[in-house]
Amino acid sequence: MVCKVELSGHPNRHYLQMRMRCLWLLLACLVTSIAASAPAVWAPHELIVNLHDLPKHYSCDDLWYKFRAILLTLGARQDMEILPYRCEGYSPQVQLKFSAPRLVQGANARWSDLTAVTRTVQIAPGSPDKLDNGDCELMAQVKGSLLTYLGERIVSYRLPCQQPREAGQPAFAVTLKILVPVPAAVASR
Repeated sequence: MVCKVELSGHPNRHYLQMRMRCLWLLLACLVTSIAASAPAVWAPHELIVNLHDLPKHYSCDDLWYKFRAILLTLGARQDMEILPYRCEGYSPQVQLKFSAPRLVQGANARWSDLTAVTRTVQIAPGSPDKLDNGDCELMAQVKGSLLTYLGERIVSYRLPCQQPREAGQPAFAVTLKILVPVPAAVASR
């Protein structure tokens, strides 16, 4: 099927051409996402993250929001349980119960309850928005505990918490390849 649109005489020709290119690009991205998606299930996880000698004090509310933001960035389902405790000191603990996508193959694919795709994400100050420049040591300990537990593929990381950094560089950055759920509306197309 060929779609031809004559825009040469239209006063907004360049705008319309750019809009058509954007629509084609969006369609290509959608098709790529669907084609690369695979059957998955929500796998339950439960662990306690022991944080040690953090350089700043975090309230239990601070830790709740930061861990929620990190888990959502990692593709976890929204119905997670996060229980921070021992927040009065610099070595709190955070109990986590959550579900994250896990691929299923072969005969197990019949148990699939979602479709997932591999994505590259970066965790850095402002991404997710609950993390800031002062969270470098927290993120270093999350990398050594939560990310190791999940077996997420760490593509790169920069956690120079005690070292000076170059101007313009974020205080820390961890880049991961993770499995994220494809929204049901996209997966059903």
